[in-house]
Amino acid sequence: MEEGEDKIQRNHLSVESMRMMAESVGISGLNEEIVHLLNADMEFRLKEVVQDAIKFKTCAKRRKMIPSDIDYALRAKNIEPLYGFECAEYVPFKHTSGGGKELFFKEEQELDLAELISAPLPRVPVEPTLRAHWLAVNGVQPAIPYNPTPISLEEQQKESLHDEISYKRLDGGFEGDRDWPKLKQVQLTHSLSLEQQLYYKEMTEACIGNSDAKRQEALVNLSMDTGLYQLLPYFSNFIAEGIKVNISQRKLNMLKFLMKMAKALADNSNVYLEKCLHELVPAILSCLLGKQLCMRPEAEDHWSVRDFAAKIVSIFCKKFSNPSNSLQTRVIRTYSKALLDTTKGLSIHYGAVMGLVELGQDAVTSVVIPKLKWESQLIKLMQKVDTSNMLEQLAANRLQTLLQKHCPRSLMLIRKPTDTVEQYQNDYGHLGPALFNQVRQARIQAQQQQSQIRALTATATVTKSVAAKPPPLSSITSIASVGSKPLTPTLKSPATPLHSPFIPKGTTTVSTLSSPTESTAVGSGETKVVKTQKGSTITLRIQQTSPK
Repeated sequence: MEEGEDKIQRNHLSVESMRMMAESVGISGLNEEIVHLLNADMEFRLKEVVQDAIKFKTCAKRRKMIPSDIDYALRAKNIEPLYGFECAEYVPFKHTSGGGKELFFKEEQELDLAELISAPLPRVPVEPTLRAHWLAVNGVQPAIPYNPTPISLEEQQKESLHDEISYKRLDGGFEGDRDWPKLKQVQLTHSLSLEQQLYYKEMTEACIGNSDAKRQEALVNLSMDTGLYQLLPYFSNFIAEGIKVNISQRKLNMLKFLMKMAKALADNSNVYLEKCLHELVPAILSCLLGKQLCMRPEAEDHWSVRDFAAKIVSIFCKKFSNPSNSLQTRVIRTYSKALLDTTKGLSIHYGAVMGLVELGQDAVTSVVIPKLKWESQLIKLMQKVDTSNMLEQLAANRLQTLLQKHCPRSLMLIRKPTDTVEQYQNDYGHLGPALFNQVRQARIQAQQQQSQIRALTATATVTKSVAAKPPPLSSITSIASVGSKPLTPTLKSPATPLHSPFIPKGTTTVSTLSSPTESTAVGSGETKVVKTQKGSTITLRIQQTSPK
């Protein structure tokens, strides 16, 4: 009996409350034992509804339960919810007690109609007005209260470095790359102003629209605007999602426009893109290493898109790669995996080689040259086999041209000049003879350039030494005069004849005399040259008389 009393005491609803509820539905005279049983069952049902409401609160990512969670829990059990309780901030019940009983009630305020009628009218709301201001002038945001405060590049970099970034491995990634880190998705907490929303809409529509003039203006604005910091996550998400959609739909022109947007953001020196690289770099690598980017790859120029994507990735690596993120190392690893995968087409190999070429000669030497023989075999196989796959044949020709253009510089540094054609062919397959000829021509051109540089250096040295010594006065060997104009002294070597081709025809030429008062007759008259010296100044005075 004591155990039953303990169970009854643990019930949260009192017997009086249960009898009141029963009487409200027309049931009276309930036995006390039946009331205790109903109390226990009701407590179980209430706990079940509250637990379901907690689940709805958790799914809504809220910390506080609201009345709508209870309504959803009741509807899930096919019970009609309670109506009229829609307050999300507080519970509108008050507590009172008296006579040993507790009561929760909702306070209702009584309104006096006389006071309500006699109350003064509220103030008329202010008429809405519009105020215009400049969001940007020539790409520079004016410092006015209506514009957001621009953030300097140093502050952006500090904020990027101090953020807590958690990485996780991708299950798939591009082309089986499982080593690429992905930034944890974080919910944006800031909101854009109306001007920023309008600016974002205009920029995105202009960049992917049909007007070339508007597109060019928008790209120039994106590459120079100083107030893009808050819009960077939106632009990067727009580019990444747009590339993903247009690759699946094979829209090459849209991919070009989106790549130009990424290039414009990369060229903007006022924003720090490192926080957006987790979206931009994988998307651009998809354009570079994608299997098919357009509907007709044999006819459309998707090679230029791959070249442009390789250039953008190299810009990201040069600007943002550091020992902490190892961006360039991971990009090179992605290219290397694409080259080692035999199941991929030669267009993907072309994109990987172009990406390594844009990263510099060291990347070509360390990654492309060791795989040159394997690439040569694949090219030879595609060129010899009579197949209807025109894309692979075109990719083979493109890849061969690319390798023959950029590999000789690396081979000239790592190969000896005494190597023969047979050695090149053994090491690099059927591309060996062509590479050997190009390396030999490159070495000959380098030698010729060095010879020209030595000759120019020697000439410059001699000219400098001659110009360093001022000519003596005795080196002034002739004076030219035209008509009655003043005569000009002319520097001349002793071996130069008197009638030099540098003196115009019809010019009277007079030799300088050793004595300041001597004279000589040249041409059709008599000319005297008088030399006077005063301090460091030497004056030549010429007197010419008509013939007798």
